[in-house]
This record gives sequence, C-alpha cells and structure tokens, in this order.
Amino acid sequence: MKNKLQNHIKNQNLVQIRRDNLGVPALNGVLVQASDKLLLLHNLVDFHWDGYCVIRSKDVSKIRHNKWDVFFKKILIKEKVFITKKKHLSINVSNWQSVFTSLATYKRNIIVEGESDDEFLIGKIERVDTNAKLCSKKK
Repeated sequence: MKNKLQNHIKNQNLVQIRRDNLGVPALNGVLVQASDKLLLLHNLVDFHWDGYCVIRSKDVSKIRHNKWDVFFKKILIKEKVFITKKKHLSINVSNWQSVFTSLATYKRNIIVEGESDDEFLIGKIERVDTNAKLCSKKK
C-alpha cells in the first residue's frame, strides 16, 4: 500500500478515501503526504479546494483511483481548478505532534475536529507540548 500512496502523491492523482469503520462520508482530493500513521489530503468538495485534512492511516478502508477520477481531474484542469505541480503545505505527518508543530509555523487559523462528536476548535496554535495537546491562550 505504501508504494501506491507514494505513486498517488507523485502523480497528484485525485483519490477518494473511505473510512467505513468510522461511518463518516468519503473524502475526495489529492494526497500530499503519507506516513505509516497519518495521511495529508488536499480536500476537494464540489469543484472547490476546501483546505487540508489529516487522517489516521489505520482508519482507511479503501483508496479509490479509477477512470472517473482521471476524467474528473481533466475537467478540473480544463476549468483551471486543478493546478499541476502545485506547491502544498509542508507538513510532517510522522505523528500528531509533528503535524501540529508543522502547522504552528504557518501562524494561521486551523480547525481541529473530532469525527465522533460535534466538537471542534478554531484558532492559531500557540504551542505544542510533548503530549501533542492543543494549547491556547486563556483570556
């Protein structure tokens, strides 16, 4: 599977990622980074790029890349939605701590949400401690 992931990343393939065991909708987009633990996907929703998603590799039940994804990519290129050789965020996806440490360097707002509940956090990462807990300023 690792070789397939690297091939999708190198070729900027559009993929659909299913996580059937979580009972959540499939994600569509371009894989940007992959490790044994985490995947970084540039998320595509209704012909628009909708930020990035970091998901656990172990939750992935299927990664689809077929003739329809190839056809859809051609449409996106023609519509100037898909830019080949796009420079993506440089995020270390080795583990959650490295993800948040990498994201903190951008000093931008992020959204962190759980898949099993309706809770989410929005804001800049102030610091990342050794347990990879989110820390924010208290006002």
